[in-house]
Amino acid sequence: MQAKVQNVNLALTATKTTKTNFIFAGWSESDYSSVAPEPKYYRYGTNYTYTANTAKTLYAVWGKKGDVDLNGMVNIEDTLVVQSVIMGTPAKNYYRITGDVNGDGVVNVDDILLIRDIIFGI
Repeated sequence: MQAKVQNVNLALTATKTTKTNFIFAGWSESDYSSVAPEPKYYRYGTNYTYTANTAKTLYAVWGKKGDVDLNGMVNIEDTLVVQSVIMGTPAKNYYRITGDVNGDGVVNVDDILLIRDIIFGI
């Protein structure tokens, strides 16, 4: 947790939080319980500084490994989302992070193959 002190800017920590079998996608100004409109989203390690002297809650965005679209299921739709990232047309900003299923820093066909393995229990 990070606390905001009045009249002092708060910079988000660049530390990547971990949780077994989950991917940390970053921070959001919404709990992602609604899909539209997409809430403001901050990738971990980005240069986000909160300057207002008001309370602000940021929510950790977690996805099950392979659940690229964060709908609670790992299925063929997740491979299509990874394809959209590879093609440069992701619908949501966080897909670039959740799409990196193997955690190598790159979204590519290896991530699609890993999702396939998760779906089929390989």
